[in-house]
Amino acid sequence: MNNLSAISAQLEEAKALPIKDKINLALKIGCSATNTDLGIVSLITEAKDYKVEYVYPTNIGLEAGANFELGNTYCDITYGQKSLLAIDHMAKSEFKLHPCYSAFKIESYIGDVYRIGQQVMGTVNFSSVPPRDQAFDEQQKETVRFLARYIGQVMEEARKA
Repeated sequence: MNNLSAISAQLEEAKALPIKDKINLALKIGCSATNTDLGIVSLITEAKDYKVEYVYPTNIGLEAGANFELGNTYCDITYGQKSLLAIDHMAKSEFKLHPCYSAFKIESYIGDVYRIGQQVMGTVNFSSVPPRDQAFDEQQKETVRFLARYIGQVMEEARKA
């Protein structure tokens, strides 16, 4: 069984859980798969506000409901390009002058947009303060893309319920 098959099986076993538990499981899986410390699902408004919808782990001082100006988050880049962004060492990247790096010194980030239907709603992202020893590999990137699609589907189902 390949990595995505195993992840899919884990998520399938959780299909009867409440939405919060499904998304927290997806974020936990994502942190493990990407070897990062923090997973976030954000909602991005038309006014370019960034709202933390879900965060894993929950005991770090960042809570669901926290709001930021989108331009002060790495998700601004992800949202702008509407596709996956992976940065292994922010200080050595083209984004080293980004306001998020200045404020939080988060060195590694990987994230993708999630959609409800065809509409981009926000981002699913994973990050850590220390830089990575190795670049995010293709399997990690595909896992983040998969989890972003999954989270979009879960949130769409919740809206219909």
